[in-house]
Amino acid sequence: MKKGDFTNDSEYIRDLVRKDQAENMKLLELKQAIDEGLQSGRSPLKIRDIIKKVDNGEL
Repeated sequence: MKKGDFTNDSEYIRDLVRKDQAENMKLLELKQAIDEGLQSGRSPLKIRDIIKKVDNGEL
């Protein structure tokens, strides 16, 4: 508020809540992606094969 970005305390608090909610959503999406990866099983590809596919734009 001292820098002039917010006109009152409520605006500042609402901004903090919005940022917190956005971070929580990112964390939830990351957890879901990790769960999907774990449930999908083991890949038949070796690390070097995965690196090649990434370098070739296949993944």
